[in-house]
Amino acid sequence: MTARDIIVIGGSAGAIEEVRSLVARLPHDFPGSVFIVIHTSPDGPGLLAQVLERASKLPARNPTHGEAIKPSHVYVAPPNRHLLLVDGHIELGKGPRENGFRPAADTLFRTASQYYAQRVVGVVLSGSLSDGSLGLQLIKQRGGIAIVQDPREAIHPDMPENALRATAVDYVSKTKAMPRILTQLARHGHSGGAIMKPPHKKQPATSDPASKADLSSAHAALNGPPSGFICPECGGSLWELTQGGLLHYRCHVGHGYTADALVEGQEDEVEEALWVALRSLEETAALRRRLAIQAR
Repeated sequence: MTARDIIVIGGSAGAIEEVRSLVARLPHDFPGSVFIVIHTSPDGPGLLAQVLERASKLPARNPTHGEAIKPSHVYVAPPNRHLLLVDGHIELGKGPRENGFRPAADTLFRTASQYYAQRVVGVVLSGSLSDGSLGLQLIKQRGGIAIVQDPREAIHPDMPENALRATAVDYVSKTKAMPRILTQLARHGHSGGAIMKPPHKKQPATSDPASKADLSSAHAALNGPPSGFICPECGGSLWELTQGGLLHYRCHVGHGYTADALVEGQEDEVEEALWVALRSLEETAALRRRLAIQAR
């Protein structure tokens, strides 16, 4: 039987307390490995691992690049680094942002599903927009398990609701019930072992310049005409793609957006342009006043 022992968790606004409660209820002999991405400021202190270490019966920390994956451990993405699972070890990538974030849940979910297939359990917690929806689809397509926090419980229900619309999930659960579900899944067919190996041969990764393991570029998928929209991050052309009926966009560099994330990115771009225009008008007015005083 397949061990469901690779647990990947994604969340954003409102998810820190939820993930702390979840991890605190996992037993000390939990056989799986837990990987957590919570959207945080790239300049933040990265204290989530310390918070979880105090609450959890399992060791919790920010992993190092290239660290071997071990059971009964909790790994937390550090600020401004994608958390990637590759061929029995962890990589920390500085690849393109996805849905405006690095780390992104989709990046973690995607690499986990590619290398660990049926062993993966994906969990989407509270958060805004739809990061995690595409990755959860891939987990299901490759035989993994999908769990979504009950949107009625989530402080920010967008991420759970979007994941539910995108994927036929296996469980919709309140946070306090998730540790029991995860423990049952991780113990089902678990055979032990000090270091977890991938269930199949390593697949070729794309040519992301920041990390060859980071699949965010996905150049092979850009096989159609450009969408007519530009990337809010780099200004490059965006390709319109569909995965499991879910519309999303990606540029050559690898920046990725679901439709709602692209709308937010465009709104931020418009706001920035308006501030630039206002600054230019104020500077022009100030210069003309100075010229008028000099002329008088």
